[in-house]
Amino acid sequence: MNKHTPNAAEAAFFDAIASDTPITKKAVSLEADTADALGVPTVSPSVLDELERSAARTVAAPTSAPTSAPEQPEPEPVETEAEPEFEPEPEFEPEPRPESGAVDVEQFEREDVEPEPEPEMVSTEPSLPTRQTHGRLFTDKRAHPLQLLDVLAMRYRTEWVEWEPETLWWALRRDFGPVGEITRNKIAALRLAATTDMPWLDWDVFEDSGLAWNDVVPVIGAFQPMTPMQTAFAVQVLHGIRSDEPFSGEVKAYIAAILEEHGFVYAPEEYFDGAQELLDRKVWLVGFRTEVETAWAKVQDIPPEDIDWRQDNPLDIHLLKLAVVKRYLDERAALREVVPGVSAASSTVSPPVP
Repeated sequence: MNKHTPNAAEAAFFDAIASDTPITKKAVSLEADTADALGVPTVSPSVLDELERSAARTVAAPTSAPTSAPEQPEPEPVETEAEPEFEPEPEFEPEPRPESGAVDVEQFEREDVEPEPEPEMVSTEPSLPTRQTHGRLFTDKRAHPLQLLDVLAMRYRTEWVEWEPETLWWALRRDFGPVGEITRNKIAALRLAATTDMPWLDWDVFEDSGLAWNDVVPVIGAFQPMTPMQTAFAVQVLHGIRSDEPFSGEVKAYIAAILEEHGFVYAPEEYFDGAQELLDRKVWLVGFRTEVETAWAKVQDIPPEDIDWRQDNPLDIHLLKLAVVKRYLDERAALREVVPGVSAASSTVSPPVP
């Protein structure tokens, strides 16, 4: 195979490709063999001259100074409505005040009638008794037993009757402050009446409970007969705890014995529950008892100091005895304050009774 020797044009072509200098186009005449080898059709010399002149103008154009084109008037910008951009409102920033003299009509309410404000939710439940509200009650020797029961039921519901004594005294000391000895006796008697029916059945328990509620420290196992006033108050307290619980025969006998000891012939049912039937066993006093009952119905609402009592009249003496009992009960009732959320007429929650 014969090795081809490139001519001057071919060598210049390959040098131009391999070098980094700009390529200068030049039209040359190729031999027929070379044109056939490159696949370039042969053209006339005049066409090649024209191609060479065109290439020269193209290369020289970037180096020449650009000709200034006539200034064209800039088209007027067409105003287009920009889409509103929604930005989140800043939190906890006051709205800017309008400038002086400017009025923002959007700030005025368009409604003819202002909307009514929503009512505030007010709790209807009373607050629980605390040391600030009822702490003094537990140190007061004359505290009403039913008020103590109301406070205990309001604060602890029915749970307090099931606690051990140490737990109960600790809770009372924590919530209400110091608890006096007389108050402890009253609460212990209330707890006994709330969990059992012994005060209605046993005269000894009735006596000890009644003494405690009348501000007297009872001596357990000893006979300490109450006065008619104290007996009536004990009956009233037990009615306040459970009004439908009847007294046993021995408790009625104890009440009747107290009244006979003090010369009573008439025992009103609201003061001395069930004692009258035992007093009526003295049939020779039934007529006088009727006279006292009729007179008491007329004068029981009159203050005793407004009546001119006759010291030598048996009727006046019996009426005065009943007036003393009523005055004592009224004074004890005046000491009972209303506990919030509790009816003053009865105790709060019926305690669990076996």
